[in-house]
Amino acid sequence: MLFTQRTTRRTTGLLSQRLSRWQWPPEIAGFVWFQGIADAESGAFAAAYEKNVAGLIHDVRREFAKPVLPFVVAAFGQSV
Repeated sequence: MLFTQRTTRRTTGLLSQRLSRWQWPPEIAGFVWFQGIADAESGAFAAAYEKNVAGLIHDVRREFAKPVLPFVVAAFGQSV
């Protein structure tokens, strides 16, 4: 599966690491996640996507101690 808990840990870890380099603590006011097309190309990936995104949202909110951090989940346009 492309989108796993490992991906979630890597995403939050890299974000935490980069933000810690700032001279003052930034405030995260929201989070935008764009779905990649690879998750839609497989029935198994697509079926697990909702659960995995929910896990990402939970982990990011926990990592930054923001239990109600707003999230926008978007998908790139699809053509026929």
